[in-house]
Amino acid sequence: MLEINLTKNTNDAIQGTLGKYYGRVEYKGTLGVKDLAKIMKKHTTAFSLGEITGMLLDLASLIKEYALMGYVVKIDDLGLFKASIDANGLTLEQGSRVSAGRGAQKTDEQLAANPSAMQFAVGAVKMIMQATGETTIASMNGEAQLQFTSKTKALIKQLTGNAPTDDDSGEGGSSTGSETAGGNGGGSSTGSETAEGGNSGSQQTAGHALTITKNGSGTAVVSSGGQPVASGALLEEDAECELSVTPAEGETPNATLDGSEIELTEDNGVWTGNFAMPDAAAVLVINTGGSSGGNGGADLDKD
Repeated sequence: MLEINLTKNTNDAIQGTLGKYYGRVEYKGTLGVKDLAKIMKKHTTAFSLGEITGMLLDLASLIKEYALMGYVVKIDDLGLFKASIDANGLTLEQGSRVSAGRGAQKTDEQLAANPSAMQFAVGAVKMIMQATGETTIASMNGEAQLQFTSKTKALIKQLTGNAPTDDDSGEGGSSTGSETAGGNGGGSSTGSETAEGGNSGSQQTAGHALTITKNGSGTAVVSSGGQPVASGALLEEDAECELSVTPAEGETPNATLDGSEIELTEDNGVWTGNFAMPDAAAVLVINTGGSSGGNGGADLDKD
């Protein structure tokens, strides 16, 4: 059972969101390897607690090892694990010196002063995970049971005069909201979540605009922090974003962020990729294939 808290948005950066309440998961804590091993031990007598712990630790180590070798490691019904990079923009001219290594990006001013200064292709190397199988949005949406926390129930009763109900919509795997990037458009403007203590209640007060354009008749979802992101939303620098594309039949989608291609991985007809919000306003272009019918990606535009 997932418990939901409501946080009031006090940021007017996105039109139509000021004063509205947005749900966030109330986290009960963090489970580590030893915790998971103890739980798994209760369900099997084939392995000892130490053996289970060792296997989980070995698995984590192997995922990292092979991801750093350039493999996409797929754990069925959990996720696709792979290494990704934060790329630096390189100026390639006669006399330029370029390294595949890691380092800060050289500014135009630095290169003007020293055209042969070493430029590094990579800012940082990181691990990303994309949901697959039983952890995709459709599967999670269909199985999740939701209810408000007691505190939130009291708040709703106080403000509306009506007691809220638990998850009785019967929609199960409905794609409303989380499957439409237009959604509430407020995912980046309301309270943040913390792994240890649930909703921190903090408010995002600054960010950079992400303009989203979709071409083609397929569908695309952009999300950050588990919330849909609408075109024009303000996102903090380095905010982790996920892109999920269901292309037109027989088509292969592609996406670019400020002209740089986003790597997409296909699983059961759905293509997913991750990117981090740059330190300035950015443009995300998604090509889903097929005729767009002239909608120009309206399902991703803000109201």
